[in-house]
Amino acid sequence: MDRSAVPTLHELYERQLRARGYSADAAQLKAIDCLEDLRARLAAGGRAAAHPLAARLLRPLSARVSRPQRGLYLWGPVGRGKTWLMDLFFQSLPFPERRRRHFHRFMHDVHAEL
Repeated sequence: MDRSAVPTLHELYERQLRARGYSADAAQLKAIDCLEDLRARLAAGGRAAAHPLAARLLRPLSARVSRPQRGLYLWGPVGRGKTWLMDLFFQSLPFPERRRRHFHRFMHDVHAEL
């Protein structure tokens, strides 16, 4: 997937607002800022494997260990756009290795694994 061809979350949000005739919401914009930060960290982490083999072999082992990115939890009343923002976030990710799960399905899977 061409990373430069993927629009940012802010771009997707603005497009959807115009298409639906909505106005921007301050709480959604705050959430989008946090999601954009997470998106940038995930994208930067995805580029780590692009280093030449020699550079990867010469790095200390501790630098080669991939650490998970700290995530984000959105909460609020029904109808505030949480699922919509997560759908936009998913669309904005600049790599194909991704999985979209709604919270209820995710928790069902967690409980099934326990």
